[in-house]
Amino acid sequence: LQAKLAADAKAKADMEALQAKLIADARVKADAEATAKAKADAEAKKLQEAEEARLAKLAADEKAKADAEAAAKAKLEADAKAKADALQAKLAADAKANADAEALQAKLAADAKAKADAEA
Repeated sequence: LQAKLAADAKAKADMEALQAKLIADARVKADAEATAKAKADAEAKKLQEAEEARLAKLAADEKAKADAEAAAKAKLEADAKAKADALQAKLAADAKANADAEALQAKLAADAKAKADAEA
């Protein structure tokens, strides 16, 4: 009977030791899985942040390019307008000078005629 009790006690102790080992193994496995998941999550987050930064840079580059093109276009338009205004001013000045010269010529002709009339 004592031998049976001892065998039972040993079997029970062996069972408990096995159970403790299984629990410890499961805990180690769960810890390893949690660590691997945390690492994978961190990697995914890093990749997502890198992609977001890349997209933000692309958008900023596009905006800078569009702004530069708009500024260049505005400068071209301003230059063209200044050129047109200058040409118009020159044409107006030329026309005025022409009119002044014609008026002077008419006055000189009238003076000459008046003088000739007076002499005659």
